[in-house]
Order: sequence, then C-alpha cells, then structure tokens
Amino acid sequence: MSSLKDSVCPSPPFERDHSPRSNQTKSTIISTALTELDTHLRAFVFSVLILNNEACLIRWDRTGAVVTNRFNYVDNSRLLVEFFWRFAHLMHGERSHNPSVHIFELHILLGGLGRATRVSPDRRHLLS
Repeated sequence: MSSLKDSVCPSPPFERDHSPRSNQTKSTIISTALTELDTHLRAFVFSVLILNNEACLIRWDRTGAVVTNRFNYVDNSRLLVEFFWRFAHLMHGERSHNPSVHIFELHILLGGLGRATRVSPDRRHLLS
C-alpha cells in the first residue's frame, strides 16, 4: 500500500536549492507576481521562468502558485507558442481580469475658488 507521500510529486530543484542566488531569484519572481496582481487588479497571472534551455509556466493567484514541470523550450518551442496563442485567444474575463473591479474616472474641475474633484463610477455618468 503506497502512502500519500509516495504519490506526491517531488519539489522542483529550484525549490530545494537554498543558496543565496536561488533565494534571490525566488524572491524576485514572487515579488514581481505579487506586484502584477496588486497593480493590475488581476485574479491570477502567469509567468514563464526560463532556466538555461528549460522553462516552466507558473500560475499565480492570491493563495499561491502552481508550477508546471520544466521542459526544454529550445527543442520543443511549440509548447510555449501554443500556450501564448491559446492565452491570446481567451475572452477578456478568462485572462484573469477581475470582474468585480469597476473603472472610476477622475475629473478635476478648476474654478475661481480652487480645485474640486469628483469621481464617476462609470462612463454613463460622466461629469462635466
């Protein structure tokens, strides 16, 4: 009888490497993904980590990351081409745009007595 531990895939080598260079690389890719999630108001983001002739895809969201197995993108470039082609042909909402986020337009009115700012929650109610 196999245990749960036997059925779990081993960690990728970069997760087991705790050298200063490896830790800096991991810190950089995590920071970049979190910045992308925060500043672009996405539900999830993808990144491609290239390690010499190999690459892996990473899907990030606010709970963590899912990492594919590494593959040789030089010998098998079709995998990356197909991923980007499929991603480019997704609907707007399928590309991680957060549907709960609404665009606000900021209007600054200049008057004789100073500045006033009004915010419109959607374009149907533009303020003049």
